[in-house]
Amino acid sequence: MERSRKNLETFPNHVATLIERFVDKPDTALPAFVRLAGVFLKGAVYSASIVVTSDPEVVIGKSIADLLELLGGGGVYIQPAADFFSRVDAWDELTQDPEQCREAFGLAIQGMQNINEWFAATSGDVA
Repeated sequence: MERSRKNLETFPNHVATLIERFVDKPDTALPAFVRLAGVFLKGAVYSASIVVTSDPEVVIGKSIADLLELLGGGGVYIQPAADFFSRVDAWDELTQDPEQCREAFGLAIQGMQNINEWFAATSGDVA
């Protein structure tokens, strides 16, 4: 659980770095950044779920949908994250449309920011 807390403490830096690197990228580079944002968001979802349950064994092996439901019950606003994962289910279509890539990236960033804000509020830190 301590490792999950440490991971969540570093997520504001990851979000800032992702945004900095995403800005002014050509359309052809956008899918790689959407995928990277998804990797970070998935890690944030798992780490936050471990913090919510205080039991990594409960979390491991659960689907993202189950974990998002768990986080929603734990006070995290999960809609942007849920929307992101729904969008990337149609990966081939998404990667053909730069605007959809930008929207998906924004959803991933918002999902991470929501987890950051929840973690800061529950841990007593400032987001």
